[in-house]
Amino acid sequence: MNLFSHVKNGQFFCLEQEPSTIGIRICDRIKLFTEFNEFGYAKQQIVVQVKWLSNNKIKDISAFNARKLVVIPLGKR
Repeated sequence: MNLFSHVKNGQFFCLEQEPSTIGIRICDRIKLFTEFNEFGYAKQQIVVQVKWLSNNKIKDISAFNARKLVVIPLGKR
């Protein structure tokens, strides 16, 4: 489960670990990796693209890494 799933695109959020850093969820997309498993299939992963307002940088956060984060939605979309 992706913990960003309850934050809508265009909604602001912060992380429990860094409550003073505000981000906005831009979009989610599927990222295809080139590594192959033993059956020959490429790995697919959902990536959430966010923009951090403190430095205006856009970052991809993978669903795998998002499981470790506690996301706090702010405001309404």
